[in-house]
Amino acid sequence: MPSATDLVLNTQFSHYFIAGMALCLIHRYGAKPQYLLIVAVALGNAIFRGIGFAERVGARYGTEIHRPVVIAVIVVIFAVMLAIATRLTQHLGRPWFAVLGALTYPLYLIHAHVGFIIFERLGDQVNHVLLVAATMILMIAAAAALHYCDERPLAPRLKSLLAGRRQLALK
Repeated sequence: MPSATDLVLNTQFSHYFIAGMALCLIHRYGAKPQYLLIVAVALGNAIFRGIGFAERVGARYGTEIHRPVVIAVIVVIFAVMLAIATRLTQHLGRPWFAVLGALTYPLYLIHAHVGFIIFERLGDQVNHVLLVAATMILMIAAAAALHYCDERPLAPRLKSLLAGRRQLALK
């Protein structure tokens, strides 16, 4: 059972948001020591929390998730994001990356809730590799539907509404 502090500060996952903000600062203003320190602390917490989370998920689903794999995945993700923030990957950019980036937020919103329900209901009945692959495809399709059917049509209206409120606040 999480503590009240964990519930308020979301310490299980907040390090990813904190690292993302520091990486944004690195992208905008350069790799200053204080930003790199924030990323390093977030990485340490991500590894610590990731191992615990993987153990709980493994116990829940009766499988073993190996610590070195968890650590490697987290470190690689942080390294890739740092490479992007420091513009080392700029020459690799493609226009369709923006589409993939746009899908990350709706995917973030739905993946765990829907994914865990699918795993709970079908985990004993379907091949695990097929289940994971099909769930990933379904989640990406659902994220694309949310992006194209909801986010894109609503974004101009929301921007207009917020811009109007900002103008009122400035008066």
